[in-house]
Amino acid sequence: MSRILHVIDQPGATGQTLMLRFAIDAIKQEQQHEQAAPNDEHAWLLFGGEALLESAHAVGISDHQIKLVPMPRRLSLPGSMRATQRLIGEADRIVCWSSGAAVILEKLGYKTMTRRYQQVTLGAWSRQVIASVADEVRKAQPVNRRQTRERWGVPDEAVMIGLVADQPERLDMRRMTLPMAFSHEILHTAESPYRDVRMVCHPDMSGRMGAFELTELLKFPQMMVQDAAMLEPWKALAGCDLVLAPHPAIAGLSLAWAEVVGLPIIAPLDDGLPMMSELGGLLPAESAEPRHLAKAITDWAESLPSPAASMLT
Repeated sequence: MSRILHVIDQPGATGQTLMLRFAIDAIKQEQQHEQAAPNDEHAWLLFGGEALLESAHAVGISDHQIKLVPMPRRLSLPGSMRATQRLIGEADRIVCWSSGAAVILEKLGYKTMTRRYQQVTLGAWSRQVIASVADEVRKAQPVNRRQTRERWGVPDEAVMIGLVADQPERLDMRRMTLPMAFSHEILHTAESPYRDVRMVCHPDMSGRMGAFELTELLKFPQMMVQDAAMLEPWKALAGCDLVLAPHPAIAGLSLAWAEVVGLPIIAPLDDGLPMMSELGGLLPAESAEPRHLAKAITDWAESLPSPAASMLT
């Protein structure tokens, strides 16, 4: 029997319930495929408040399985710290279901626990589970393209590229501005009708000042849009035309969401993830180098029908 510790910190009531539902369904899928023993012991470390506890109860997790730490900052309290360390120390495997929880564990010094630490990413069962809850999410939290773009202050005709990462602080915004700049220049030179290319990313990315300086130099400060909802893809991807995952290993479940809603995904195949080749809508880039990502973006834009042709079909 293995002791498995599930860790989550997901903002928003809908997001909490969804991710916990996803976790429960994933455990069942593992058991059905004999990847986990039916008598494995599952415990839940929840970083959050009463709403998160209620979400756990709603998906069938009982109180005796739960350790609730009221807020991440409360980890500084000796009792919370000891309880958290004890749970982590007793676990044979740790499964982290949200980027916020992953950041907390890293701050506690568990960054290098590669043997028994698992950040949930795209798996063989994820498409089925996400597809099964997609309609539920749309009903509970309906979001459409126009509403999302109005919130971003972006015109409907702009091409919006969603930069996805479950741990956005591990991406450099300035570096990610480069493929956008290259694409912008190539498409403008070609007088493409899709030359207004912009990117939406999470505000926790590093290198923000450098990115803003670069967009000012390009005289296109609106190129980069920041939105914290990028960690909740069911809220943000409705406004996107394309998804960019320069490092699929940290892109997480956003990739599966992008596939379910039918968005094309640009990602390098040199990331060492065999499941990437199984993604529907994958537009492979040669590597994560900005020039290779830019080529994939421009190739995609140039393959689109003209707006006038689209109106005739």
